[in-house]
Amino acid sequence: MDDNDFKSVRKNLNIISVLILLLAFSNAEINKINILGISLELEGTKLFVGLYFIYAYFIWRFITKLPYRKEFLKDLHMYLYESLDGLSKYYTLERMQKEFEATSDDYRERSKNGTAHARKIGIGHEAGSLRKVTLSLDYSRTLTKEEREDHSTSQSNRISIEKKVSLQLVLRKTIWFCIKYDKFGDYIFPFIPILANTLFFFLSSKWQGGFYELILK
Repeated sequence: MDDNDFKSVRKNLNIISVLILLLAFSNAEINKINILGISLELEGTKLFVGLYFIYAYFIWRFITKLPYRKEFLKDLHMYLYESLDGLSKYYTLERMQKEFEATSDDYRERSKNGTAHARKIGIGHEAGSLRKVTLSLDYSRTLTKEEREDHSTSQSNRISIEKKVSLQLVLRKTIWFCIKYDKFGDYIFPFIPILANTLFFFLSSKWQGGFYELILK
């Protein structure tokens, strides 16, 4: 599905969503329609049932054709783990140093006496997950005399720990990503009137197109 087809599906869904939302918000009743001067008497409940079938079709088309896996999640992963505004803004040296000290006795002791100095945080992620991350701390250190003489001693200057990012942080960053990179209009916005229409449908007891009038009455 190319971009033009996706835009067409989204546009049609938004139009019918706004139409139903206006009818629900104004508590409109449809009993008569005028087309080119021809007045037609209608049974409002059946009209709304037909309208909802059309609406369900457009929602199904939008969800099944939505390129979440191809584009959205790929772009979101890049933003979270490669952008300066992503998780790297949260996982800073200052915030994470104590956690890294807790994972390495050697680094903790050396950083206390000034012979180890943190340099940067690296962030990796598990494929298919937005919350599982691997944090790596690169640091420089002064070798002891024994280490300089013993060439077989491991001289790795990296510590790694696995963490689970909080759901609140991921949601906050995702919303900011949607707004900043115009994905809000492409992917998230169509669901807002759908949610509003769903609430009107189930909670409005007087609206002709509501659950009470169509099903219970």
